[in-house]
Amino acid sequence: MNNMKIKLVAIAKDEAAYLPEWIFHHFFFGFDEIEVYVNFTSDNTYKVLEKIQKNFPVKFKNAEYLIEPENDEYDVILNDKFLEYNRLQSRAFAEAYVNAKDDGFTHVMFLDVDEFWTPLCFSKSIKNVLVDMGDPDRALFRWKGRLEEIEEFERPFKKEILYLQAKIPKFIVKTGIEIKILSTHLCGVIDKNRKAISPNGDKNAFILHRFQRSEMEYISLLGRGDPSFAGTFGLKPNRPGYIGSVDSEVMAIDGDLINKYDDRYQDFLKMNDIFEDIQEAKTFVLKRSKIVLNYIQENHNINKIAKKVVRGLTLNKQILLDLNQTRELSRSEILTLKGIALELEKDDLKKAYELMKIAGSFRPQMQYYKNKLKQYALALEKEQSTTPP
Repeated sequence: MNNMKIKLVAIAKDEAAYLPEWIFHHFFFGFDEIEVYVNFTSDNTYKVLEKIQKNFPVKFKNAEYLIEPENDEYDVILNDKFLEYNRLQSRAFAEAYVNAKDDGFTHVMFLDVDEFWTPLCFSKSIKNVLVDMGDPDRALFRWKGRLEEIEEFERPFKKEILYLQAKIPKFIVKTGIEIKILSTHLCGVIDKNRKAISPNGDKNAFILHRFQRSEMEYISLLGRGDPSFAGTFGLKPNRPGYIGSVDSEVMAIDGDLINKYDDRYQDFLKMNDIFEDIQEAKTFVLKRSKIVLNYIQENHNINKIAKKVVRGLTLNKQILLDLNQTRELSRSEILTLKGIALELEKDDLKKAYELMKIAGSFRPQMQYYKNKLKQYALALEKEQSTTPP
């Protein structure tokens, strides 16, 4: 185990709001270095990574060069279909895998920023788990898709979380052996001098897949587009809609371990001085949700993807357009309306007032909504008084 040196690699686009907790999590569980291939990013990702890099072994680069045809040096270890589907991501995987051996790493793992490798005991390191598994050439860990993230920007773990068990795995593989990277989920060990050992790690660890987050974040993340069309706007097509808690399972985690984990995360934020940067990134996510929601409203009846990805959402265009609706809204819907209103207050005060009024109607005793509505009403009155007839 002392000889193990494990590298984690990710592709990131507009992930500044989520990278700090993801990076912290994997250092907490024993990864030695993290490299982020950044592509077509509009938020403050680089600023966040630069700050963390001062204190932790984090590397990052702009990976857009990988889409150019001539950057094919490592294509030989890629499955043709994977390369064709997503040239940037597949080439980033291949390049990182080859370079990891030269940099002295014994293992490489590839994860998205919404995927958290986690030991079932919530205490062992990645190295301890691999030793427990017999130090395989390749190991697979399956997704547990987290459900019911009610609050916006929730922490990834709490004492009890709801999840859906998935068959889809992610892999970790040793360096310096002959492999073929088949997809983001699988690679083949084809070195004739080695056993292609591929144990299932479900008894040891899992990948927490935060594929939805809160409804507002889900809507916003749809705007990251189809990864195979880098740099262009469009809804992510690989989302079946927002999934509720039907058929879910419950995972319990020791509360003391969660508290230790969260305390260490706060230390991480302080050390890197990124509180304000994370708030800036969260504002970016909120603004994007407004853009995506407007797009969905305008294209919902003609765009098949838009119809599909909004299934299951309680926050849909009717909530925003039908101000006379009377049904009770969920806490998630109320918080989302409040968040969008706050983002609109600088650009469209009238609409912000309308949305805050809806949210406040379901929380009539809360002084916050009363104060906000009074503030908006006064500002609107002032606007009207200064507008020429």
